[in-house]
Amino acid sequence: MLFARETRQGLRRKRWRCWWRSSTRSSKVKSNLVRMPWHKRLGYGAVSTVAVVAAASACSSQGEREAPGSATQPLGVTPSSWCRGALPAPTTPAPPLFTPALSETYGGPKETPGLFGPITFGDTDARGSSWVVNDPTTPQNEELESICRGAGVPKAERFAGTCNGKPYDLDPSLRVTQGCLRLRYVRSASCSPAGLVDEDANPSTPSTVPADAGAFRRGYVVGDTNGSTTDFKAFQHPTNEEGQNAALTNSTVRVRFNPSGLQQTPTPAESFSVYTRYVSEDDHYVATLRRSPGATDCSHDGVTCDGAGNVLETAGELTISERLCGGPLVELARVSTPLVENAWYAFELTALGSQLYTSITTHSSGGFPVFKQLRVDLNDEAVMQQRRLALGMPELTREDYPADLPAGTNGIGVTHLAAYIDDWTTKATGKTVCPKSAPLASLMVDDDVDFFGGGAPTLLCPGWGYSAVPGDCNDFLRAYRPGAPEPCGFGDFNCDGVVQAPDSCAAPVEPAQRQGEGSGILLDDASSAQRRWVGRVNGSLVANTVSYFTDLTSPRPDHEVLSMTTPGDGRRIELERTNISPPLSFCDETTPYLVPDDPATPAFDGVPNLKYLPKLAVKVKNEVNARDLALYMGDSSFANIYRLRFRSGQGEVYVTEDEWVSFSLSLENATEPQGKPDPCKITRVRLRAVDDGTKPVTLSMDGLTKVPRSLEFPNGVVSFTFDDGFLSTYTEAAPCLDGSDAACQVPEGYNGPIPTTIYPIISALGTYLPEENDQFMSEAQLDDLHARGWDVGVHAFDQDVHSDTYTRRTEAEGRADMRAAKQWLFDKYGAGSGYENMAYPKGEFFPNSPGEVTNAESVVSTEFTSGRTINWQLRELPIPSDTHRLRVRYVTRTTTVADVRKAIEIAERNAEWVIFVFHDFAHTPEELALKSYFVLTEDFRAMVRVMREPGRTIELRNVSEVLATLPAVP
Repeated sequence: MLFARETRQGLRRKRWRCWWRSSTRSSKVKSNLVRMPWHKRLGYGAVSTVAVVAAASACSSQGEREAPGSATQPLGVTPSSWCRGALPAPTTPAPPLFTPALSETYGGPKETPGLFGPITFGDTDARGSSWVVNDPTTPQNEELESICRGAGVPKAERFAGTCNGKPYDLDPSLRVTQGCLRLRYVRSASCSPAGLVDEDANPSTPSTVPADAGAFRRGYVVGDTNGSTTDFKAFQHPTNEEGQNAALTNSTVRVRFNPSGLQQTPTPAESFSVYTRYVSEDDHYVATLRRSPGATDCSHDGVTCDGAGNVLETAGELTISERLCGGPLVELARVSTPLVENAWYAFELTALGSQLYTSITTHSSGGFPVFKQLRVDLNDEAVMQQRRLALGMPELTREDYPADLPAGTNGIGVTHLAAYIDDWTTKATGKTVCPKSAPLASLMVDDDVDFFGGGAPTLLCPGWGYSAVPGDCNDFLRAYRPGAPEPCGFGDFNCDGVVQAPDSCAAPVEPAQRQGEGSGILLDDASSAQRRWVGRVNGSLVANTVSYFTDLTSPRPDHEVLSMTTPGDGRRIELERTNISPPLSFCDETTPYLVPDDPATPAFDGVPNLKYLPKLAVKVKNEVNARDLALYMGDSSFANIYRLRFRSGQGEVYVTEDEWVSFSLSLENATEPQGKPDPCKITRVRLRAVDDGTKPVTLSMDGLTKVPRSLEFPNGVVSFTFDDGFLSTYTEAAPCLDGSDAACQVPEGYNGPIPTTIYPIISALGTYLPEENDQFMSEAQLDDLHARGWDVGVHAFDQDVHSDTYTRRTEAEGRADMRAAKQWLFDKYGAGSGYENMAYPKGEFFPNSPGEVTNAESVVSTEFTSGRTINWQLRELPIPSDTHRLRVRYVTRTTTVADVRKAIEIAERNAEWVIFVFHDFAHTPEELALKSYFVLTEDFRAMVRVMREPGRTIELRNVSEVLATLPAVP
């Protein structure tokens, strides 16, 4: 037996030397050897040692052999006939798949067009680089995909463009072997952006690439999805620091992509693959993000679908595998991770000696980023055993099969998906597989990224998602961690092993429900008997366009309503009543005017004694297609009118789909009056709807009424509110609002404390989110704010629930989260602390988008006194139309100090309730650009100074204080 092994090893050396000696080998002998099964090539199994000796002898007797990578080999790939163990490993790198004449050194996009920020190659997106959740379904990208499909597959291997009027290969380092790729922007060392033409934008009208184009290979790849019949595969050879081709043992391939095309299927095969050390289809290593085999359709627990049955997310797996000698693909490691439709992924695979390392970061628009990594040592005995079993070679050794074969070609593959590719590159690695050359550390998996790990430690790359600190008792939910907030009777959130029995906990005092403005005084009841309303289309009267009928779901007792439908082509409709007599009046009946109108002046110049506000009851079908909804009131000429818009695109719309909604309106709602309307003499009223040109919109009305203005706050009231509980609320907002920050004081003005409401995410207190760079205040800091008089409401208990929003959780899940938050605040601060009020996570309260299943408002209305939205198109009033749909003035990075001043002054004139909503602060314009809800600290201080100015008559109250002025529901 010893002799036989020594003979085989000697033959391998002899055959390898013969293989590389010359290129005159008989093609017939070579072909037979290539097709010979691996176990026969190695001399195991049915083939005897004598047969192997005879085959080896043929090497010398047949003369010189043909070198691998010759013209007879596809793509210049070294054949797998030597099988990395049948012969000694080569001492020189295998030839690359192709040899581009020029390839620019690439270290990650240094300046990218569009939304993507700069990223350093060695910094994966999981470790601090900026993420942008970008929907690739834009007209430009759809055009790219359409062109790609129309051009047929596979696409030509070379990507032709023009540079200064001459043909130019946009990316000579890239070869597509299967499928279709359309490029968008390419940076090149030999052609300036000014001279490069992007022909993929539209073949008939090529355009010059923007001067700041810096993204390498941005475009669609099309796999086997939506009718396509060919999957996608492409390869790139790495370059060294001088921009020269280099077949390197140690290299990294990195790609950022956005997949689409997840489908319900009995045999799911959707996957995205990254290849390294690709010698041939028979010999390579691959990391794959794939759909879990059992996640087939919407009925599966691991599959999330929208109402139309489209797959939004499915259970997935990240794997590292190898294919050896034409044998089966052998999986070496696996970890679960979601596969999300239209999410962004950063995918990286590194080969370093015997180490293979892959990491992937998933970032979807509505969820928490997921970071997963795998590491495999190819020399590990367990891996060797997997290889032996897969190949049926029980005697295979590391010497027979070296792990670090030099073959530096890398690639990507897409199966049963389409994908939008950004930021794809291959490069030589440094001294370690970890980004920034960080050393491997003994870490535990931290799936929920709360900086506490669970399970046994192992050597891994540092990064969020992995921790050296033990103690996490539930590593799948961030709300569970050592020291976490724990409401009495709801579970062991702080991981101390102690769980209080629910019946041992003092129950929170149930919040009182408050009465709103009531139904009001009827001005017009949409009576079918009187038919006083007419219909207009684009301003012209059109007969028989107004429908009168009975709707038993309408709010008024007689249930008589009127409606009109837009044409669906973008033209406006108007429901109108003219020549109203006696005129509608919103003034005091006994003393309509504080100062009467001067008859000698043509325009109204009186001072009305306002007592009422208009209130509408409407229902809108296809609300999402409504471009505008508005109420107009004025004189018969309509030269002097109030224009009161009531459609909002901020957060959840206030007028929800196909549902009767009643609401009052400030006379300066959304837009200022035109001319000088007299609110005591309204003789013409118009309801207007405009669709977006894609679908008709039906507008129904169940009466126009008027309701009393607030007597409690005749000059209006302001409430400052803060969402989430960011640290900056404590460190920057609180000193400004309590008067201790001199930069927020005003000479001769009011410099005392301003009542404030905070709506924290309870489980987030004391945490840091590295991927968003979000730091939350601690429990002790929240305690301090409460001690200073701050009103503390509920935003959510669980941070993951907040990210999903209550509309995407079941009613039971949402209610449990609300009660946990109320319990914790009651445990801490007692009754009346503010837990009676809540702010909807992300402002969402109604299920009108894919994946939303719960009417959160219906739950909130039974658990809280109020529910605050982020709807700011409709101004709120001290006597709200609906206490569970409180309207606000949402403050973002685009809100100016002048905007805040205007909101305060209008509220003083119209007795409004301005609820300002803030989140987090930035110190520089560069920071401000990172998030839409940031506000510059200096701008916030200026906004507070506006509120403190001398002569202000508007009052300051927190949310609880304003609602306490309303009578309780009996």
